[in-house]
Amino acid sequence: MGEIDDNNPALFVSLPRQLNNNIQLRALLEKNSHELVSHHDLYATLLAIAKSSHQWNDQNWDIFWPSLQQKPELPSFYGSSILHTLKQPRSCPALRIPFEYCQCLKVMTDIKPSKSALNLQANELPAKLIDYILQASVAHMNADIAEHDLLSKCALLRPDPEKKSLLQQFEVRTNMSVDTFRITFDTQPGDGKFSAVLQIQLAVEKSIKKQLEMAKKTLFFISDPFPRLNSHKYQSKCAESAAKVQPYCYCNKTSWFFS
Repeated sequence: MGEIDDNNPALFVSLPRQLNNNIQLRALLEKNSHELVSHHDLYATLLAIAKSSHQWNDQNWDIFWPSLQQKPELPSFYGSSILHTLKQPRSCPALRIPFEYCQCLKVMTDIKPSKSALNLQANELPAKLIDYILQASVAHMNADIAEHDLLSKCALLRPDPEKKSLLQQFEVRTNMSVDTFRITFDTQPGDGKFSAVLQIQLAVEKSIKKQLEMAKKTLFFISDPFPRLNSHKYQSKCAESAAKVQPYCYCNKTSWFFS
């Protein structure tokens, strides 16, 4: 499952013995197992168990919760019990699932750097713009380290000059004036590998100067924090008190000694 499982841990449901022979419930669970669900649905499920499980048996099953005769227990946007009929539509926006954590398959195009801003192909952006996104991503990480008062313990990060970053553009847009990208890159020290989802508005004018000016005004990181794609083991032990930025941290030599 890889990246999908990293952001959306797998869920296993085991019915108690008294409900295991309820044919309606088992059929409903089988159907719902193919649907998109969120933490809001899990909350609604636990609430349903707490409020109504004393009425359940292995013979009959009300496919709706609350039943059509009962007053709703939750506002409409708070999810549905996975033991009952799920409300539709089951899309990420409807379920309030953040873009980065959406399990729906996203089509992405690898973006290639171009030395010129003129006559760009659909899968090209100016190399200077791609480099700006890379530098801004690493600067954002360093700012997070500083915000957590860890500059005395963690080394400042820089892009790894020996490895190329990968910029990918999502074909599905949440706003027609904004483009959504994912950048995957390596940092030093520490051989860190990270990815970040970001949005940026591309300038109508194709000059590199205008593109950079627009990027500086509109760049927004959806990812917070950036997920680390490789292990950091003990190199970030000195930042255990800051779970958000610990994967970023490469402990200074003095921190290695005293942590």
